[in-house]
Amino acid sequence: MKQYAKTYLKQNVMTLVLAAFLIAMLICIPQQIKVSLVSQDTVSPRFFPYVSTITALVCCVASLLVEAFSLRAKVQRGEEVEGRKDDNVSYGRVLICIALLFVWYLIINYVGFIISTILITLILSYMLGNRNKLSLVLFPVCFTLVIYFVFANLLHVNLPEILF
Repeated sequence: MKQYAKTYLKQNVMTLVLAAFLIAMLICIPQQIKVSLVSQDTVSPRFFPYVSTITALVCCVASLLVEAFSLRAKVQRGEEVEGRKDDNVSYGRVLICIALLFVWYLIINYVGFIISTILITLILSYMLGNRNKLSLVLFPVCFTLVIYFVFANLLHVNLPEILF
């Protein structure tokens, strides 16, 4: 059983690190985001960070549980349990994604939130394997408009507008 625990930990080390980071975020949110007494009738500035952090943490725990039950089922069936081989991992694509997000950060003030976010989301969707033309156009537009609506109308955050 000790070997299976090592395999489980080895396969899920990044999920465990992310879960630990998210728990630390939940602890830090009250110290980092102050709530004024004036905004008690509206959504608190802590709402979105709490919801997104808790959602990501729930996904981490669900992933860990699915992996644990899968490993347990393999052990009960008597199958050989070995670590995954990540031959298909392309670290170049990860670096390109990070670079694209950095480019988005640099151009957002010049091009505006909506245009820059649609372009970056479209490029990332294509780069990550989406080849359906309809979803390649609809997803970035819908995603950007939903994010814009949530931040601009619900959270009252001013997003960069187009300069020309």
